Amino acid sequence: MSAPESHADPVPAPTWLLRTLGQAEVLVNGAAVVWTARSAAELLWYLHAHPDGRYRHDLLRDLWDLEDTPAALNRFRVTLHRLRHALGRADAVTESGGRYALHPDLLAASDTATLHDALRGARQAGPRVSARNCCAAPWPARTASTCRT
Repeated sequence: MSAPESHADPVPAPTWLLRTLGQAEVLVNGAAVVWTARSAAELLWYLHAHPDGRYRHDLLRDLWDLEDTPAALNRFRVTLHRLRHALGRADAVTESGGRYALHPDLLAASDTATLHDALRGARQAGPRVSARNCCAAPWPARTASTCRT
């Protein structure tokens, strides 16, 4: 006998905002996350600083100076659960090939990602026209979009 079909609308993914410049803060659906454990916040910021992910033994050593023992594994699992719960998605932290990393959408929701995107865009835009060259240009060539300093 097959399971009945579900016609309920899927739960929308939460919207995230990670503020790292200035006062560090995490917003989920516009509300600040209240951390139930400092270790969950530590894991979030550690993984944010390592966007390519880290192995569990590295996390344990770097965050809590622990060896990869059964007790440390339990602490990690509990912390991981708390972080995923605080962020509202079971896949907020992914594991692939033994490496744990933040979900790409979560990394993209960071103000540092926005900053890096803007810097990349500025580099791709090419060199800016200097004020000296702009002001020396004839009137039709001199517009607000070309006169940047």
